[in-house]
Amino acid sequence: MQDTLYTFFDLGQFARLPLTGSHHSGLVALSYCVALLASYTAILTLERVQLHTRKASRYSWLLVSSIIAGIGVWSMHFIGMLAFELNLPMNHGVGLTLLSIIPAIVGSFFALKGQVAAPSVRQTLFGGTVLGAGIGLMHYTGMAAMILPASLRYDPLWFLFSVVVAVSLGIIALLTYRRYRHAENMTLSNRRTVQIIVAAIMALAISGMHYTAMIAANFYPTGESEALFTGHSSWLAYGVGIGAAFSACMAIVATRIDHRLQQQQKLAQMSAKQLYEVISAIDDGLLLFDERNRVLLANEAFARLTGDKLDKIKAQKLDIEHYLEHANELLEYIQSTLDSGKAWHGKVKVKKRSGVSFPVRLSISEVRYQDQKERHFVATVTDITAEVEASERIRNLAYNDALTGLANRRSLLDHLHQELTDCEKSDETGALILCDIDKFKILNNTLGSDMGDLLLKRVAERLQNSTKSNSFLARLSANEFAIVLTGISSGNLANVKQQLLTRIYQLQEQLQQPYQLNSYTHLCSFSAGASLFEDSQLNAETLMTQAGLALSHSKRKGIGEVSLFHQELADAVTKRVKL
Repeated sequence: MQDTLYTFFDLGQFARLPLTGSHHSGLVALSYCVALLASYTAILTLERVQLHTRKASRYSWLLVSSIIAGIGVWSMHFIGMLAFELNLPMNHGVGLTLLSIIPAIVGSFFALKGQVAAPSVRQTLFGGTVLGAGIGLMHYTGMAAMILPASLRYDPLWFLFSVVVAVSLGIIALLTYRRYRHAENMTLSNRRTVQIIVAAIMALAISGMHYTAMIAANFYPTGESEALFTGHSSWLAYGVGIGAAFSACMAIVATRIDHRLQQQQKLAQMSAKQLYEVISAIDDGLLLFDERNRVLLANEAFARLTGDKLDKIKAQKLDIEHYLEHANELLEYIQSTLDSGKAWHGKVKVKKRSGVSFPVRLSISEVRYQDQKERHFVATVTDITAEVEASERIRNLAYNDALTGLANRRSLLDHLHQELTDCEKSDETGALILCDIDKFKILNNTLGSDMGDLLLKRVAERLQNSTKSNSFLARLSANEFAIVLTGISSGNLANVKQQLLTRIYQLQEQLQQPYQLNSYTHLCSFSAGASLFEDSQLNAETLMTQAGLALSHSKRKGIGEVSLFHQELADAVTKRVKL
């Protein structure tokens, strides 16, 4: 152990005094300037690390910053060594001299890496220690590369002091950097001033450690040397300084270029981000797709409408046919409209992820780019479910009875027009049956209108249960209902009428079964009148009139009567009108 200490420290093992050396003041100043420039450049490049988000970019700039700092430390040390003058011939081992740059780069890397994020005081102290240790290891490795006819030993106290100087100044530099990083609303000039101060402290740590360590170095000649020191070649020191300065300047230029590029990229990203935020804020669904109908872009509203996740829509490039009902025919029609230079607008059904369809208003326009031949199409999708439902409710009120839900007179007439038109092209016929609840007014007067309404609902339900699915039912007035029968085979008129009467009697029998109205059981009879399609000359209004005449005839005969229209009923009315 003692032998090991004797090989490194000056513990009084030499009888003679050490040689006294000196430093070239110009080169000393140059060495500090090189350290200052390298430290300032390392801080600038470190800021590029903090502004990048991609891991590869961050580590690339961190490595550049560490290399610049390492080169600065090494260059300062090498120039400082060239500034040292001793009355002995001196040289430097190339391999070990170049190898000494590694501790400086590694120490700078780990020290600067800890400053990328928001470091704690503890992390900053550790980083400063690592930086000082790297500087110290680089210096003493470089000193070991000296070749001269003398033994080199270090004064223990000055050696320790040099390490303390390197570590303490390194910590002070990083603490200063940490403080200015957290300062808000700092102007550019103030920021540059602080950066220079931090760089000056770092340069002081580097050069202070070097020249303190040179004070610790004692050189004991091993014999009489015939050659005396004639001075280092100044051009070598200046060459190293210029090379280090050139590297630092190139790094500064690189930071400026990267800053400009990043600003442009940031502006482009902000524009794209702001545009997408605008698109996301649109309440209607928005879709961008190409000529092959692949979805390229969709907003949140479209994802909500379809039940898909936005990232899935983008990632899988789902075809637009996935969302449209009858997509092939529709897209051909849309494409022909777009090819003519017009936008397409229409109402279509869009499918949710669950398979459920809902109505939308779809608008598609072509997007042509200035410098590209590729065409894209933008579609806006507006959910009109509420609009359609409201329209359906309005239509329902216009064409259906509010109490029973059956069709009303207007709807019945529309249906008869259609059925009579179809009847002309068919071998089958049909009939209109009108039935009336006998003595309905008495129920209303005795038990109240609520009980009367309940009876009407029960009658409507029984009609729906007693007739075929292709029968059409309507409520025409307070207690009058209409049934349109179709699918009656044409042929002998007497047989047709007999078929009709049979079906009316069956229906009448079912309708006259007791009705349970809450706790009250009600019995009622029904009068009915009917007219065949052929008797009306295929006219809906005439058919309604004829069925009404047949019903009136049944009611004049008594309760629970059934009548079919015949011409004498119309003639009798005409005769009464003339009288």
